[in-house]
Amino acid sequence: MGKRELGDTVVVVGGGLTGSELAYDLARYAGKQVALVEALPDILSSGPAVPQPVNLMLRDLLDYYKVDIRAGHKIVGVNDEGAVIESVITGEQFTIPADDVVFCIGLKPNKSLKEELMYSGIEVFEVGDGVMVGNIRTAVSAAYEIARKI
Repeated sequence: MGKRELGDTVVVVGGGLTGSELAYDLARYAGKQVALVEALPDILSSGPAVPQPVNLMLRDLLDYYKVDIRAGHKIVGVNDEGAVIESVITGEQFTIPADDVVFCIGLKPNKSLKEELMYSGIEVFEVGDGVMVGNIRTAVSAAYEIARKI
């Protein structure tokens, strides 16, 4: 997690695959008390599609390790007490006590070297996060399709 150990209570902001997996990891392996905040009505509903078995298993694990899921809430601030969140429906605000707040939001493709290599005389193909944010499955599938064509 970097150069500093996280405290005992952690709020993870972003209920996509990355945030959900981090929340599970912190609860299961680090023994943290974790709250997962997601602005959308449900976790695991944004970004690349999560395969159904993975989706169901991760939900079960989050439940088993007592991760407090706050879907339908957005973060509006962080203070000395923790994370200030707001219901996207009612506008009601409250603070979730936390030692640390970790943000897992806003994925975007990594800029690749494709443009720099285009006129180098070698054939260039681009897959993975250089094209669009995905996961290992989408990157391997795209690479397979390119390999079949060449």
